[in-house]
Amino acid sequence: MKESELIAEAQAQDSSITTVLEACEYFYMNGCPDEMSGDVESPVGHFYRVARWIVYTDSQGFHELQTCESELDARAHFDVVNQEYDAWCDKEAT
Repeated sequence: MKESELIAEAQAQDSSITTVLEACEYFYMNGCPDEMSGDVESPVGHFYRVARWIVYTDSQGFHELQTCESELDARAHFDVVNQEYDAWCDKEAT
């Protein structure tokens, strides 16, 4: 999916959306991320994926947008970060 396609899809519901981050946030806030995991208190933060974009949120509420080459790449990267988060959870539980 191209950036313009993601933005256009979100704009169909909210015409004020102008950036990829705003479009991703729109989908997340309306219950439509492809995947989500994490915790803002963890080293990797809270994170979610929309198509080929991953958005990270830290404990201060700041967002970081990562753009992957493809949705497949984004899924693979999401899985790696999710494994890091799971390892942190396991360590915190002990």
